[in-house]
Amino acid sequence: MSERPRYLTHLLAVTGDERTDDLLIAWSAALAASLHLPLTLVRVADAVGPPNAEPAVVAEDTLAILASDARLARIAVDTRVLAGDPLAVIPEIGRSTPGSLLILVDPDRHVSDAEEPRRFLQELDALTTPFVVIPPGAAPPSQIHRIVVGNDHSALAEAVLRVARQIAHSLAVDVIEVEAVEPETVEPAAFLAFEPQVAARSVRARGLASRVLMRTARARDAALIVVGSHGIGRGASSLAGRTTEWLIAHADRPVVVVPEVGR
Repeated sequence: MSERPRYLTHLLAVTGDERTDDLLIAWSAALAASLHLPLTLVRVADAVGPPNAEPAVVAEDTLAILASDARLARIAVDTRVLAGDPLAVIPEIGRSTPGSLLILVDPDRHVSDAEEPRRFLQELDALTTPFVVIPPGAAPPSQIHRIVVGNDHSALAEAVLRVARQIAHSLAVDVIEVEAVEPETVEPAAFLAFEPQVAARSVRARGLASRVLMRTARARDAALIVVGSHGIGRGASSLAGRTTEWLIAHADRPVVVVPEVGR
């Protein structure tokens, strides 16, 4: 199999929540082994947090323990403790590590839509490098068979496809491209007359993009959903933003997000 250009060269797993660190390690181990990439475990000692925030020396010891996990035994792992506000520090480590894919676990989905945007979404919106959000309870599969990628034929979609194809190439699995025909994007008559196109490696169907992607991922047993984003935590400001935000909040499997360059 010929080698494709490597847009992803390093995994950065952001730890920090005792409730989710085990799930983070499980997925980090699975992705690092499958993609043949080195892994850095990152922990932010929040210098602007409460007085009882974790000191940097404790964070170092915590990472040393996590790095000793048996699931990481055959993976090149290093650790890194950073001090500062996570809203600023986490995006910066992504920018300072070209070719990185950040791995994060959503710590809490159970926040009412009526409340102010939660801090986790603010952190995601600040990211400018590709990242994957692991939903609570999503155990890594023993083997990844295929991945689903959203394609709306935009400039951003080209970047999304490049990342998806590298992941698929590294895993030797199929990419299923999904295009949703949303009600607001075509005339009513054309929407009603549209006929779905469902093939082995592509799906084009009516409905909200988020739901079409989720249905396809479930029907094809895809381990990952890959999408682009013009911004997260901004409600319905764009179709891409709305789709990505819904998937982060509701998907039952990890969502890989490729932010718009220069946003």
